[in-house]
Amino acid sequence: MNNLLNWAILNSATEGEDAQPSSSPRPLKELSPPVPSHTPSLIPPIPHSAEFVAVASSDLATVEQKELALEDLETLVGQIDNAKNLESLKLWEPLLDLLTSPEPTVRKGAAWVCGTAVQNHPEVKECFTRHGGLNNMVTVLEGDSEVAVKAKALYCLSSLLQNAPPLLETFIK
Repeated sequence: MNNLLNWAILNSATEGEDAQPSSSPRPLKELSPPVPSHTPSLIPPIPHSAEFVAVASSDLATVEQKELALEDLETLVGQIDNAKNLESLKLWEPLLDLLTSPEPTVRKGAAWVCGTAVQNHPEVKECFTRHGGLNNMVTVLEGDSEVAVKAKALYCLSSLLQNAPPLLETFIK
């Protein structure tokens, strides 16, 4: 126990007290070799929104792959810049088409992505509505047989109509 206490005291003391003098710091160039400028990045690229929508829309992807792609896309569109990219990348149409997928989990994921994208983003709300998103979500809410899908459609409508009086008036009509 004494050895542990002595070690702790020696390693926590600062110079000028009872700590042993430390050696001079090594120059930075000794610590790591230089990285050549032609070395490719070792960080893998972050998948793009379009890639997630492509997987979710693919007939070759499994249901699990589609679900995962939609979960990742939902996380991505939580940031306003990424939510705005749905318009510039022309992803609203394929995303809204997923609301008619035969798989309930894919429909649920698509509604979830839409709800997160429009949440607190006035410009994105306008784009979503222009592409027929409001009508599509009302159709899902009224006609889908799955409760989980209806819940995400309601989440989307709630996100869309929050702080948007003109959209709320359109919804009520």
